Amino acid sequence: MDFIKEAKNCERTRKAFAGNVDVVVPAVRWGLTTSRVFVMEFIENAVPMTRRDFYLDNPGVSRKRVAKTLVEVFAQMSFVDGFVHCDPHAGNILIRRKPGGREGDFELAILDHGLYRELGDPFVRTYCNMWKSVIFQDFAGLRRAAEELGVPGMEHFIGMVVFNRPVSAGGVGMMGLSSRARPEDVKKFVESFRDGTVELTEVLSFLEVVPRDLLLVSKTNNLIRSAMRSMETDVNRFVVSGRAAIDGSYHVEMRFAAREGWMKRCRIRLQYAYDLLRFWAEAYVLLPLVSLFVPDHPMAHM
Repeated sequence: MDFIKEAKNCERTRKAFAGNVDVVVPAVRWGLTTSRVFVMEFIENAVPMTRRDFYLDNPGVSRKRVAKTLVEVFAQMSFVDGFVHCDPHAGNILIRRKPGGREGDFELAILDHGLYRELGDPFVRTYCNMWKSVIFQDFAGLRRAAEELGVPGMEHFIGMVVFNRPVSAGGVGMMGLSSRARPEDVKKFVESFRDGTVELTEVLSFLEVVPRDLLLVSKTNNLIRSAMRSMETDVNRFVVSGRAAIDGSYHVEMRFAAREGWMKRCRIRLQYAYDLLRFWAEAYVLLPLVSLFVPDHPMAHM
């Protein structure tokens, strides 16, 4: 094991979140670090973020806000930075009261930087477009994303792996996404195997050819969901991830257009503005109205 690589991962992540006041990444002590020994800053008074006694001792700390911060951190890694911590279990994400902060202020400490995945721009572009397609009910866009991922015609598997629900030609959209997969969605997918709609060979073929990047990012997302369950709280991670996908799409398209004309970059900026406006209308206007007038809808409980 080369600890120099882990130290570089730690330092890169520290720089990526330097502007986030709710996140702390230990500083590397380069003068003491070698390929055999990794020395970093000790984060004092921090405990695993799922520890119930922390929230009992600090009643001002909102579990929901902690969970939202956690989702935002890993959404930034996946959609914007393209550099993902692939082992975010509770022992690697600590929490503490912010030193010198007000009541309710906290910091999440990200530890163990040995297992990361560098996502290339082509994958990040496709991954962002895939999320945007589902959120905006663009099934043709989802088909294109599946083709770019090397799994043409297997959109239904992508839906279950990434979104934990089947994705049909009718789309899903913000209204159809909730933090938990609905039992009827899972039942429908399971029944597709029983009635022969989906063959086991299709699943094996999908797993053989699907990019490892997609599986690793999905595994990371599942670990985040597990941590939120342990905290006995939930947030609408689809709203958080959807916004990050729009931001990530803008940044990666601008990188691809760096050597193209100004008109291309203007079109990208206009598309970004349109996507943000549409997303804001659906996530922050439509969904609250659903909560108000349709209290039994799953989105009403987010």
